[in-house]
Amino acid sequence: MFRSRALGRGVVGPRVRQALRLLSDGRYVEAGELFSALADRARDNSHYLRSAHLGEQAGHAFLEAGHADKAALYARQAVQQFIAARRPGRAVRALQTCGRGAAFAWV
Repeated sequence: MFRSRALGRGVVGPRVRQALRLLSDGRYVEAGELFSALADRARDNSHYLRSAHLGEQAGHAFLEAGHADKAALYARQAVQQFIAARRPGRAVRALQTCGRGAAFAWV
């Protein structure tokens, strides 16, 4: 049986698939809200790397929706979590994914 894998090493769950569908359908705000809820839940359960990946997706969705403030919040969290996990390359990619076209206050 084939299982889809993305956003880290785990198998993609139904809520992540739903968020990806919303993103691909252009329903960016809804996708961002779902990704952000999943990222917050993963962070609360000490799954920091998964939270970083989901936060990166939330930042991307919010940026596409024109919500630069929310995009900055989740992009900043993702970058901090990637750096803490000693994944500087992923931190740079998160900046590229979420940072294009938005001004971030990184202080």
